[in-house]
Amino acid sequence: MNNCAVLNDDNDNDNNDTDDVLRETDLIEYSAIRRLLATLHIAAIVTSALGNGLLLVYILHRRRRTRSAASATATTLILNLAAVDLASSAVSQPMRLFDMLTPDLPGFDDDSSAATAAFCRASGFVALFLACVGFHTIVAIGQERLLLICYPLTAKAWLTRRTTAKVLLSIWIVAFCSAVPFPVLFSCRVNIPLATQTYNFCTIGLQRNGRYYYMFVFAVYYALPAIVVVASYARVFASLTETAAYAGCLKDEAVTKLIRHRRSLAWMMAAVAASFAAFEGPFFGTFLYLSLGFRVRRNRIFVKMLIDFLPILGHAVNPAVYLMRAKTFRRSIAAASGSETRISRVVAAARTTNGPEYTPPMTSGGRETQLHGYRCKEISPNMA
Repeated sequence: MNNCAVLNDDNDNDNNDTDDVLRETDLIEYSAIRRLLATLHIAAIVTSALGNGLLLVYILHRRRRTRSAASATATTLILNLAAVDLASSAVSQPMRLFDMLTPDLPGFDDDSSAATAAFCRASGFVALFLACVGFHTIVAIGQERLLLICYPLTAKAWLTRRTTAKVLLSIWIVAFCSAVPFPVLFSCRVNIPLATQTYNFCTIGLQRNGRYYYMFVFAVYYALPAIVVVASYARVFASLTETAAYAGCLKDEAVTKLIRHRRSLAWMMAAVAASFAAFEGPFFGTFLYLSLGFRVRRNRIFVKMLIDFLPILGHAVNPAVYLMRAKTFRRSIAAASGSETRISRVVAAARTTNGPEYTPPMTSGGRETQLHGYRCKEISPNMA
């Protein structure tokens, strides 16, 4: 098998029962199943392309009205994620679909030709590269929410257009460098003899030194980001809950609406992060699965094609999440006009009561508290 793997390890080449295992019936052999997967894939690609394309147009149209730097940061990060989803729908997923259909396409079954080798390398690189950019963009969105809601004074200094551009540039460059070894060292095309036909498709090589690379990809682009995202949104929701408890003391409708909006926006972006983790998880999990030497003995090609299909579902789900919270999404794209002014009145009122040297209260760890979360006693009676 030329050191290629189909959700198995390289010890398969040494097993006496390799031919028997490989010649078992695989669900992908049935043309009806291939056609069903292809139909679902095409539908998901069209839905994702239209949804993310319209999303990009809407964001770019409204972006020129954004006035605050913090709002521009959120808009830019969502724009970047939509661009990644659109690129995957327009480039990566059609390549995966073509790979799925190659058994039904005559003349594309030579696994040693330069054309097929280049195709496998390109499709593998693009899929991994865009997935890496997407997940780290999800992390960046989580950190933007964390800064804006839990550390507003720090956010004022960090959430700038210049910083956002540097972060996004770093995400794309690091993802590119991390994905380059995949097509160079670990991408190949194989012919797998099944019970009724020989199946030809792209897969990944499982050289022993590649296991460290697979572990690196899983840890850096899935496990660690997932932990960071979960911790960030847990902190965000805890702060929003605490803030909501004190919002009644202000009796200021604008502040109450702002808290409600930020909670809704946090739920929306948390749903996007959960969708990405769920649908991209099997793709990244495959790397860990292979690096630990595990394998699937039955329907392995069908499982591989199903894993390739899942990410496009996530890309199609994201615009639907934004649509379900359309009001929140529209407001997040537009500038949060007046919110900083309203919150500044709260700070000014507190200073009127406590003196001009008053500074926002700190938590026990010395961190900034939420800007809205002042105790009732710290608010001037004029604000009540």
